[in-house]
Amino acid sequence: FYSSFDSKEAFFESLQRSACAARVSEFDALLAGIEEEELTLDQICEHFVRYLVTHARNDHGLLRASMLHTPQGGGDHWEPFRELGTRYKEALVLQLAPHLKRLAPRERNLRIRFANQAIFSLIVHAVLNRPGPLLLEQEAFIVESTRMLCAYFDA
Repeated sequence: FYSSFDSKEAFFESLQRSACAARVSEFDALLAGIEEEELTLDQICEHFVRYLVTHARNDHGLLRASMLHTPQGGGDHWEPFRELGTRYKEALVLQLAPHLKRLAPRERNLRIRFANQAIFSLIVHAVLNRPGPLLLEQEAFIVESTRMLCAYFDA
């Protein structure tokens, strides 16, 4: 086992990349389902939040370790997750923009990207700090996060 990797850092990066690669195909399936079903804005938000929270729950240990890890010699230990997050963000812009036609294109784009940032911030905070009143493990976390996202889009 140990001879398969140059170092603990290489093993850790391999774990990150493997988890992210698995999420890409699952996310593509989510997008295909959204497009097939012609969902409303609220339904898309709920599907997206549920997807993110479910995977944060499943990858909780790896996410937490990645957030707290400082690689030897510096470097960017968060790159696989950043790449995945960028993929999510760009897909979300494409999915949600048609539902926000009342907004000017520039504001629409900013609002979707900021909403993405806010949801990721909630999840990261929940993974790192377990702050309450809602925990990542609770269904209410998904319900209330979706409600917040939808209210922001309606504002």
